[in-house]
Amino acid sequence: MKLTAAILFLILASVQTSAQELYADITFDVSETGAVHIKGTTNSRFMAERTTQEFTSKKGQHWLLNITANETFSDIVYAVYLPENSEINYAKTSGQFRIGAEGKRPFVKGTGKNHGIKIVVQYTIPDSHGIPAWATIAAAAGGLAILAAIIKLRKVRAKTTTTHSIQSHGILEAWYDKSTLTERQRLIIDAIEKSPRPLTQKELEQQLHLPKSSLSRNVESLARAGLIQKEARGMSNFISISPKKPEP
Repeated sequence: MKLTAAILFLILASVQTSAQELYADITFDVSETGAVHIKGTTNSRFMAERTTQEFTSKKGQHWLLNITANETFSDIVYAVYLPENSEINYAKTSGQFRIGAEGKRPFVKGTGKNHGIKIVVQYTIPDSHGIPAWATIAAAAGGLAILAAIIKLRKVRAKTTTTHSIQSHGILEAWYDKSTLTERQRLIIDAIEKSPRPLTQKELEQQLHLPKSSLSRNVESLARAGLIQKEARGMSNFISISPKKPEP
């Protein structure tokens, strides 16, 4: 009996000594696809450095990470890093643990002594590559607002440019209706409006490539209607928009 008891004692002592020898200082790096990369310092074959899919599963939008090692570790230090922008819904581990984040990556870190490893974490990876739905909607709304502002600004600039062109001839607003003019008359009015200064008839001829006789007839017609005015400077007549509607 004494011999049997001694043998049992030695066996138990041997098992306890083996258990005391196991340790782990491990990092579990979880990718968006559920692959878990294990790295760190340990003498456990189960916790050996590798990349595996055996610890994760997915149901709908929810991922479940379950790392369970039935071996008894004398000292355990671990860190689980989840994909960027993940949201942790539930976490339970053996020993003490805490939840936090480094940058955009949430983590679960824990320690323990003389027990196995059991880490269970349920998490969600939002759609749109880690961008929550509300952020996507907000970004879209912001984009529409910016687009509307750009369109409005362009309209204001266009209006300002036209007003500036008209004001350069001393006119606060266009009192005339170009829809009543002929095509060539509109070309002449447009050219004068766009110029920062009055133009000579020769300059109009060069810009518009109109026959001299046709240009002369249309200029005279516009002058008689009171839409333009001529100002003699030396040997040339400078043409500009009339500042106001002529009296009937």
